[in-house]
Amino acid sequence: MRVVLALLTFYRNHVSPLKPATCRFYPSCSTYALWLLKNESFLKALFKTARRILSCHPFHPGGLDYPTTSKSLSPKFCAPNAFKLVYYLVPTSPGVHTYYILKVHS
Repeated sequence: MRVVLALLTFYRNHVSPLKPATCRFYPSCSTYALWLLKNESFLKALFKTARRILSCHPFHPGGLDYPTTSKSLSPKFCAPNAFKLVYYLVPTSPGVHTYYILKVHS
């Protein structure tokens, strides 16, 4: 798994800046793959990433496609009771300062 993470990081830092921004999805496929590899089993992450990359073609509309996981997530950088999250702000598209407001269900 470390090899795949290293390859993705190399791609994001050295190859991706040389190409124009043409991603049909938000977040980009490399961000999607990194998130899944860190939060999902290796085989599930590879399957979901491959499915996402194969859906990247001119006939697919693209759009918002956040990764989903079967594992429960918890905050990593704050005390769980420090604050209560009520809303997520999700950008409508990259580079645009408009957001979807998603209410968190408790």
